Amino acid sequence: MNSRKISLSLPHSYLSGETLTNRDSILHDLFGPAGDLLADLEGRVEGIEISHFNDSAPVEQIIQSMRNIWKAGFEVILHAHLPSDLRDGRTEIIYPWLKPVLEDLPANQSHLLFNMHTLSSDTRQVSVSTLMEKTIENLKRLIGILEASPFPFSIAVEINREKGILDPSTNYENLVEICRRVDTPGLGIGWDLGHTYSNVLRGLIPKEPPREFVERVIHTHIHDLGRNKQTHWPLTMEKLPLDFYMEKLRSVDYDGYHTLEIYPERFINVIPAREKMLESIEILREW
Repeated sequence: MNSRKISLSLPHSYLSGETLTNRDSILHDLFGPAGDLLADLEGRVEGIEISHFNDSAPVEQIIQSMRNIWKAGFEVILHAHLPSDLRDGRTEIIYPWLKPVLEDLPANQSHLLFNMHTLSSDTRQVSVSTLMEKTIENLKRLIGILEASPFPFSIAVEINREKGILDPSTNYENLVEICRRVDTPGLGIGWDLGHTYSNVLRGLIPKEPPREFVERVIHTHIHDLGRNKQTHWPLTMEKLPLDFYMEKLRSVDYDGYHTLEIYPERFINVIPAREKMLESIEILREW
């Protein structure tokens, strides 16, 4: 039996029953309402990641998404945000959707994982080193706040694709340094394989990651590259060196989620989207 844990990333609006974005509409056209898709995923995945959201996301949508995921029998993973301002250290202010679901958590899963990006900026008014220091400071504060919660949690800080902005998370070394300096078992690395390989192809980082980087990985995002090396395409594109990366994870006995993070709006008019998305899940299961 395959013991690998697979999860699929889906938007909170779609999961909560809304159709607010182009991606929501495409998912609805491909799979029907979220409840239908979740039913189809039974036996194929073990978790659902609520796609990246920030403090502008409607609180009720996040709560309803979590409850719908649990109702369907899956674990919840949260691609949340690292707040830039943590002066008000109350959980209900930082993550107002968390407190209403705390009492539901123990009946549905034993641990809650937050995947998040470092702080970044699209202006030149700050430096990468300043963003790095602020990220470390805020992670320490956030972990201290979350530790007051009665429920176990962990935070995965994601390696990002180079997008031409100021971002300390686009190389291996900075992610390792963040983990070293925050220095808590509750923090690890979110290894986005597609982002990593995009940076490799651009000559920004080596293909071979440092051993310590891999050892600190507690979560993954997996997607392939499509036209013009665009990220978040299905694994059927076969450009991502998946075997290479999976062997690295296996070498450190990685036991976290393998999360498929695919954006159907990028390829809906190019390849059979539904078929290739489902086939990508099977590729992960059969690897």
